[in-house]
Amino acid sequence: GKNMINRSKVVALEDKGRGAVLRVQTDLVAASGAVLARHESGIFLKGMGNFGGLRGQTHKREPLPSRPPDRTISVPTLPCQALLYRLSGDYNLLHVDPEFAAMVGFERPILHGLCTFAVAVRAIIAAACPNHPDKFRSFKGRFAAPAYPGETLVVDMWQGAAGSLRVRVTAMDPGENKSKGRVVLTDGEGRVDGGMLGNLRSRL
Repeated sequence: GKNMINRSKVVALEDKGRGAVLRVQTDLVAASGAVLARHESGIFLKGMGNFGGLRGQTHKREPLPSRPPDRTISVPTLPCQALLYRLSGDYNLLHVDPEFAAMVGFERPILHGLCTFAVAVRAIIAAACPNHPDKFRSFKGRFAAPAYPGETLVVDMWQGAAGSLRVRVTAMDPGENKSKGRVVLTDGEGRVDGGMLGNLRSRL
């Protein structure tokens, strides 16, 4: 849209001992000054801890329901997906340069976390409030492993109370059994207004 800007600020630097976590808050702000959306992230800084700061918040992990997912949506990604996501302004070579990716320990360039996150949100909107993105309220999750361009992202969702959803994203090669995939986003929690999941499997 027009006349919107992002305003970012550091809200905390937490001492985790073996590393530090930088907490950043970014607001999408309209020309009127109204905050349209808020993004909060934590960046782990390896080897930067033990500076005597506060440990900060600790995330309490809740296990997923023991029943099968109430809804599963599979989303194929393109081999060139990371190139497309450079349009977001993230020009990190980790996503496009095989030599750079190998240098930091990956078998090939990895998919942007923003893409994995967006796939999860799109699946929530499709499953819980079809054609009504205005009912989407929030989503948070923890990246557990990288996804690679060309893989299929499988979004499992469980219905919670009062419009809440639990979410897990698994990456796998096209045609591969999900049991052979790897979890790339866990501890996912979404909120929508009045959304309910059907017991269905589908593709976007």
